[in-house]
Amino acid sequence: MATSESDGLLMTEEVVIQQCKKHHGYSTPELNRNIYLNHLGLMNISSLNAFHQCRVLYLNNNAIDNLEGLHPLQNLHALYIGNNAIRNCKSFPMLPSLRLVDISSNFIESLEGLSSIPNLETLLASRNRVRNLRGVEGNRKLMTIDVSKNAIEREEDIVPWILEMEGLRSCMFQGNRFVTSMQSYRKKIIAWVPSLRFMDQCPVFPEERSCAEAYAQGGTRAEKAQRDENRRQEEQERRRQFEFFGSQRQEARESRTPRAQHAPIPPIMTITICSVYMCQTVWDVCKKLDTSVGSVAPCRTTAEKQPVAHARAR
Repeated sequence: MATSESDGLLMTEEVVIQQCKKHHGYSTPELNRNIYLNHLGLMNISSLNAFHQCRVLYLNNNAIDNLEGLHPLQNLHALYIGNNAIRNCKSFPMLPSLRLVDISSNFIESLEGLSSIPNLETLLASRNRVRNLRGVEGNRKLMTIDVSKNAIEREEDIVPWILEMEGLRSCMFQGNRFVTSMQSYRKKIIAWVPSLRFMDQCPVFPEERSCAEAYAQGGTRAEKAQRDENRRQEEQERRRQFEFFGSQRQEARESRTPRAQHAPIPPIMTITICSVYMCQTVWDVCKKLDTSVGSVAPCRTTAEKQPVAHARAR
């Protein structure tokens, strides 16, 4: 493996192939879709011409100080290059297929240069030294941005650029000084970005959005009126659902099939039927007994019994 003068590992094709094999990849460069080059102490980005089919590249936790050398990866979809020594994004090459960039935990002071990524959807740039959002105005498809724990100090450092993010759905700003100095920070951001659904680890519900938009238009009084209206609508919806389920239960009771279709039998009739059944049963038993006894010893008639009686009299 080649090393620099400061004993840092240089990225070569041999090093990349070895890491591909280590992570169950291929020795043929163009067959590798995911390349894991993290935690190697790499000093630069180079020798990637043969890996032009790469989709996901992991370069986090190295010692890389610039973004040069990524231009062969025209099919790259996601780049993870956090925890390095990058100071700016101006050396970012044109990568039309790139959707996600993770440059968190570096020394970046400006986001200028990201406009060379026209289809960027997710930007993770927390724990840097970013002072404003200048440089992302060209990323019209940006949906998620995380610039938490940076050096943004004023409201004016985000307003001109965040208003142009028409499709933004999630943003992270906590950890910047302007969050505490900006009055009604959360309400204003929600009102400025109609498409926002998640902000600073908390979802943006429709009720909160309606109150924020009312505040932006008429202040606290309009916000209070909108909040009361939301409560009234919530109570009305609760009652509607309660009545709906009540009607459903009533319909279920009425449509339920009865267990007995005929009228119940009166008690007297029940006793009579049972008596007749018992008499019939006793009669059948007696009949069977009489038949069985007659077959063994037939009963003698009265005429046959009289001579015996006369003999006893004599």
